[in-house]
Amino acid sequence: MPAYLADSFLYWQSPQFLSLALDFTACEVGVPSQELFREMATRFHQIRSLDDLRSYVNETLCSQYQLQTDAFHMTERILQRGGKPCGIYFCLHGPRAVRFSAIWETDRNRILFYGSAGERFQDTQLLGSPNLERAAA
Repeated sequence: MPAYLADSFLYWQSPQFLSLALDFTACEVGVPSQELFREMATRFHQIRSLDDLRSYVNETLCSQYQLQTDAFHMTERILQRGGKPCGIYFCLHGPRAVRFSAIWETDRNRILFYGSAGERFQDTQLLGSPNLERAAA
């Protein structure tokens, strides 16, 4: 049991040690590696405009990594599929050239948040939807 707790600590505190935690858990303790992966809870949030969406993405990325809100530059790019807008890619340019990102996909009306190593840390289902076609024009 203590080894499993140590592996959980490694997994949650240091993403770069994920493979070490998986190898140690599977070999030493005999716990299937699938137990280490916890299902990410979907959050719900009301969005009325593109400015609300930008603010929510900026606040979420900054709070996840303990950064001051609006202290770092955030860029965005409209994603297209078949010539039509299908989402927005947000990139927060943090300290020491670290980048955090989020993707709003309009098909499912949700935002996927990613850390600097590409790991997804949050999924937010939007209750309202801003008009992307107007922003793309």
